[in-house]
Amino acid sequence: MSTGVWPLPDLRLRCRDVTLRLVREPDLAHLAAIQPDDYEHDPRAETFPWLSLKQNRQRLVHQEYWRWMGTWSPLSWRWR
Repeated sequence: MSTGVWPLPDLRLRCRDVTLRLVREPDLAHLAAIQPDDYEHDPRAETFPWLSLKQNRQRLVHQEYWRWMGTWSPLSWRWR
């Protein structure tokens, strides 16, 4: 998936038998579907009146992912 100019798809963090990788676009539908009912999105996020609350929340999962991927930079990383 990586072209060499965008390193994120190939990033892996491993510790013993656990490997973490970034969420990928094919993962979004599943993540949106299993989102907990009490998960709060940005309250400033626009909702579409023709969608149900659940559909709006699922749409926001996709939108937040694309925003994050599109604005990522090395300065985005923080070790906590």
